[in-house]
Amino acid sequence: MEAIATVTEGQVIKLAPDFVSGPMTVTIPNVSFVIDGNGVIWNGGNIKLQGNQPSTVTIKNLNIDGQSRSGYLFDDSRTGGSLEFYNASVYNAGSAVIYLGVSSKLDSMHIYNNKSMNSASKNQGLGVCRPNTYKFYD
Repeated sequence: MEAIATVTEGQVIKLAPDFVSGPMTVTIPNVSFVIDGNGVIWNGGNIKLQGNQPSTVTIKNLNIDGQSRSGYLFDDSRTGGSLEFYNASVYNAGSAVIYLGVSSKLDSMHIYNNKSMNSASKNQGLGVCRPNTYKFYD
């Protein structure tokens, strides 16, 4: 996502209705920003966030359809910062769903129809979070 490389503090990046998803690994810059999925169904690959900046990434209105793919559908492997995930869904994972490596807030999330290897390892778990890094809201 080229827009993330040039994002500014507080900016909202809104995906177009005809956005075509694909595998994405992105290094998060040292600014806090919002990705508004605009109801897009992300079905073309896994999403991975990396980096060590203290920024907050907010993701809202995004549906991630795993289409039975292996590996985490959403992987926040950053070593700094925080994540806020609102009004989104993650479904149809083949072997793992979400990895949260930073302090995270999940609000109005629908996580369903996923398969797991019943393991707590980062490579196979249904949802793995570092201790005391997450809060779930209804």
